[in-house]
This record gives sequence, structure tokens and C-alpha cells, in this order.
Amino acid sequence: MNRLLVHVEGQTEEDFVNRVLRDHLVTSGYVSVSARIVGGARSRSRRGGIRSWSSVKKDIVNHLEEDPACIATTMVDFYGLPQSEGTAWPGRANVQGTPDSQARRVEDAVSADLAATLGSSFNPRRFVPFVVLHEFEGLLFSDCERFSRAIQRPDLQAGFQRIRNQFDTPEAVHLLYLEGDRVLGGTRLVPTTEPHLLSEVFGHFAAIRGVPRQPDIAEWTRFYVAPERREEHKASRVGTIVLASMIDYALQEGLSAVSALMNTFWLPRFLGYGWRVRPLGLPDVHDGEWLVAGTIDISPPALAGIRRACGLEERSALVRLGPHRPLIREKSDAPAVA
Repeated sequence: MNRLLVHVEGQTEEDFVNRVLRDHLVTSGYVSVSARIVGGARSRSRRGGIRSWSSVKKDIVNHLEEDPACIATTMVDFYGLPQSEGTAWPGRANVQGTPDSQARRVEDAVSADLAATLGSSFNPRRFVPFVVLHEFEGLLFSDCERFSRAIQRPDLQAGFQRIRNQFDTPEAVHLLYLEGDRVLGGTRLVPTTEPHLLSEVFGHFAAIRGVPRQPDIAEWTRFYVAPERREEHKASRVGTIVLASMIDYALQEGLSAVSALMNTFWLPRFLGYGWRVRPLGLPDVHDGEWLVAGTIDISPPALAGIRRACGLEERSALVRLGPHRPLIREKSDAPAVA
């Protein structure tokens, strides 16, 4: 049975290993588990941050030589690794490939470099580097419900989810109105089979019909128009083109509906487009505004209706850039309604 030493970049990771991960790993067979901040971070006024590989390697080599029964690993994030000449970690500079393969390449290069330093008598199984693709703090938001429960603060779940929803996931699709390289408007669609705003934070707005969770329904969020293109007392042309393109894209992708949490003032406008809006629950006040959750049917008449009401051309305004990734991807473990 061995001791495990985890070389980490900062205090957050150190606390996670020593206070959370240690007990789990001890039950898996290690005699002891501990974390150390590498590269002399404790001697600096500001702790944390990833040091040059030469500095970190010196620490790891010293620990392995001082404790022959020790197994060492790392917990550092890929994007924070130094890559400039003189400080670069092996394999980090100009790395190519998918993000996962890039992290593995660094792990392989770091392992090979340390083994070469320690010589042929060193057992390479004693050093198993781990390069985290994303920052540790980001991993905490991968499941807001479990995160809040783990720290015994379930009341913080909604707040954590609101923070997370400020940032995108790989499943999000953005539709942007561009003029040259300027973004003048846009909106976002997120698969409802993944965690989304209505399912994680505002489920009480869908108390009657439930939150839709199925592959052919996407959540529609983040509709915006640049201030200089907004028009007083009427829908702007940029905004109506974005709305029509959202319906157009949803049709092309095979969606049956989009769900949304919207201000109630949108309802008469949508009905004027001939859209079929189905409320999921009763309106309620949030932050001083009346909101209602609902679904909007996706259909050729819905697209024709907004084009006709707003005087838009019949041809599609959509231009796809880059490889096409289908929005609908089956996920069998998500219920149709949550």
C-alpha cells in the first residue's frame, strides 16, 4: 500500500484534495493522501498559479526521492500551463489536436521528461500526471444541485445555476446577426435534455405542465439587439430577423417547439405573428417583472407569420459557418417532462 502525493497549483485545489478527496482515496487503498502546492508557491506573497516546469519538476523529483513508497500525481489545469520559452511545460507549446488529446499529450511529455531525469532505475508507475482540461473552479459548477448539497447549502443552488448560465456549454447554439465583423444581435438555443435555466432555476414557472425535457425541444434564451439598432415603440428590423432566423433554424434542425421564460409583454407580439404559444404555468413576478414560461410551436406557418407581419423576405437569412453539428442528439436518460 502506498502514499499518494498530489501536486497542485493553488490553495483551492489543495483544500479540495486534503478535505474532500482524501477520505475517498484512502478507502480505495492508499495509506495516506495529501496535497502540496508546487513550485515554491508558499514563499510568494500571492499563493497559487502554475510555475515553470523546471521549478515544479524539482519539487516532484525531491518528493519521489525522499519517499520511495510515494506515488505522485498532479492536479493542474491545461490552459494555465506556462508555454513560453524557459517556463513551458513539456508538450504544451504549439500543441495541436482536440482539447482532450492536447491534455493527454502534455501528460505523456511530462511523464517522459521526469522519467528521463530520474534515470532507468525509476519506476514510471510512481508518477502519473493529471492535467485537468478545465479550471477546478469550473468543475464545481458541473452539477449545481450536488455542489450546493455537498457544502450543505441547498439554498444556494439557484444562485450557482444563475452563475453557470452566464457561460456557455458545448451544446449551446448561437444565432448571430453580423455586419462585417460586428455582432448587432443574436439569440441562443440550448437542448432541454441538458441542464438549462428553466429546469434548474425557474421550474416553479412550469408548475402546471412541467418543464419539457426532450430532444426535439430547445430552450430559447438570450435574445438581444445592439442599442444603436433598436427602434423605439416597435420591433427593430435586426430583432425580427433574429426571431425569424431562430424559427427557420429550428425548422431546419427538426425541432417541434422551443421553451422560454419570457416577459409577458412578448405574448401579444408573438400571437400577432400567428405563433402558437402554450403556457407551462401561471405568470409570476421576478425582480419586479411579470414573467411567464411557455413553449412556442415550430412550424412553417410560424415562420411565414413573422415574415409576413414584419415585412421580411421569404428567403432564409441563415448562413452556416464551420462544420454542421445537429442540435438534436438523443439522450435516453432525460424524462420527457421534469
